Amino acid sequence: MGILPKQCSDCKGDGLCIECAGTGRVECLHCDEGRVPYTYWDYEADEPVDTWDYCDRCDGSGRKRCDVCNGSGLCYTCNGSGTEEVA
Repeated sequence: MGILPKQCSDCKGDGLCIECAGTGRVECLHCDEGRVPYTYWDYEADEPVDTWDYCDRCDGSGRKRCDVCNGSGLCYTCNGSGTEEVA
């Protein structure tokens, strides 16, 4: 009989990652638009200072590599072909 192709059940045949829609990047949930709050101690004023620094998880961009497709933008199930093989 052989192997018959069918439309990919995850991407519905478009071949794109369902998490990042093919961009390879997703919003960083660790930061706020690439910045994270932190507090340091100002010894001259003898008080803590609240400020912002760049997020080290997304390098300050606010978007990080998609973990589902490993940044490729391709559907994990069909590897971008849009089809699955059915025996």
